[in-house]
Amino acid sequence: MARKQHELVTQLTLYAAIMMAILIIGFFVSLLILTHGGLDFSLILNLISQLAYWEWLDFFVLLVFIIVVVLFSFMIRVRLKPLLEINEGMKQLATGKFGLECKEGTGNIIEIRELQHSFNLLSRELEKKTVLSNDFIDNFSHEFKTPIVSIAGFAKILEEGDLSADKEKQYLRIIAEESTRLSDLSQNMLLLSRIENTVILPERKACDVSEIARRELLLLQPQWEARHLELDLGLDDELIVSGNEGLLKEAILNLLTNALKFAPDYSVLAVGTVGNSCYVTNEGSLTEDEQEHVFDKFYQSDASHTSQGNGIGLSIVSRVMQLHGGSILLDCSREGYVKFSLVFPEQK
Repeated sequence: MARKQHELVTQLTLYAAIMMAILIIGFFVSLLILTHGGLDFSLILNLISQLAYWEWLDFFVLLVFIIVVVLFSFMIRVRLKPLLEINEGMKQLATGKFGLECKEGTGNIIEIRELQHSFNLLSRELEKKTVLSNDFIDNFSHEFKTPIVSIAGFAKILEEGDLSADKEKQYLRIIAEESTRLSDLSQNMLLLSRIENTVILPERKACDVSEIARRELLLLQPQWEARHLELDLGLDDELIVSGNEGLLKEAILNLLTNALKFAPDYSVLAVGTVGNSCYVTNEGSLTEDEQEHVFDKFYQSDASHTSQGNGIGLSIVSRVMQLHGGSILLDCSREGYVKFSLVFPEQK
């Protein structure tokens, strides 16, 4: 702050010095012209005593004043040019033209340079949000339309008849699965919409994350038993946090479901708590690009598993952790394993 004030004072002092120099030079130029180039101090004093009667001196004083005003206006215009560019850029942003950037470093005042940087950052973020919003709409439309088309198609085939009993059962099973998928998508979208618009976490109370994880694992027992997964549990110690139990259940359920989705058959699924975090580890791997986008809405790293989810589970987990003042961390440092950790703030 002191450096900024010193810079501003220095610039104002420089402007004042320039103005004084112009006035002094203009004054002496006028005297030189009026004395025909000879600086006779007695004559100068006589001229000064009769300034009110010298029309030529009035003219030159006026001329100097005009020059000073013009030069001052020009310097102000130069100084304000970066602000004018930012103002024009804001007008463009208001019309939806994102991605515009102003040239940084053109302002001599540090606050203007910071404003230029902030404007460029705002423009880039708005452009990124617009792209994400458009992708979200496209992906949601696709995810919502796909099961509906599938249900309609198989229902029409069943309506036509002439199918064996096995085919009818197969098509009915597909319709039931797609209906469940559509129902899950609707519920998850409603949940995501609700928590994204939540600012203050409701119904806080002391929750045991270890106990919640045990209950959710029991709920998913048919799935991990059908996949012949071996559980490596570390849930003996309590992890008490202040939070919303319903949202914590959703977060842990989505995390476990995601692990079950990608874990190979006959592999190990590790679930446990350490310190102030709860982890879920499954065998597998993610590319750098997949790691970067894994928390994006509707992003699915493996196209072969699209029928098993809708790509918003980890987005829900991420938002739930934000509401609890925590975070979700992805760790792929151990080769052949993917680990997600729910990190909660230190409890008082």
